[in-house]
Amino acid sequence: MKKNILCIAILVAMAGCASVTPTRYYTLNMTPSANATSTAALQVDRVIVSQALSRKEILIKKSTTEVEYYASDQWVAGLDQLVAQKLNAEFGHPSAENANVIPLFVTVQGFEQIDTASGADAFLQLVIEARKPGESVRDQPFFSQVFEIRKSISGNKAPDVVQALSAGLEEVALQLAEALS
Repeated sequence: MKKNILCIAILVAMAGCASVTPTRYYTLNMTPSANATSTAALQVDRVIVSQALSRKEILIKKSTTEVEYYASDQWVAGLDQLVAQKLNAEFGHPSAENANVIPLFVTVQGFEQIDTASGADAFLQLVIEARKPGESVRDQPFFSQVFEIRKSISGNKAPDVVQALSAGLEEVALQLAEALS
């Protein structure tokens, strides 16, 4: 009798494992768009991500009061790393001897899919501050701006959202480069 119960338990556990959807991992498109040219040398020094976005799963805002996450679609790394890498790729790599690199401090307040009545949008909201070289995060920035980008996406799937968020960061980089030139 105990053997039958054990066999049934093992079969149930195996059946549960067989139906699990494999996790799919996503990163941002790190290929520079070559649009964010600036006379200033820009480099992201620090990125802070809001609590809701600190998970590896991709956030979906279902309504003004309800959120959920994709069940099997995740970021390959933390958003702080991915956003810093993408923005730095857009700005290029300032030479090591350039002492006039402007450090950027980024707060990611939105980086998600927003479901609407007409479909889904990708939404990102970043607060970016620039300080003079050598200044710390405690010093008053000489530049501070909130960047909001909202893009309609053709599908309602994680790959569509990720591609739109990558393109949104390219737009932010372009706007920032123009503002700081």
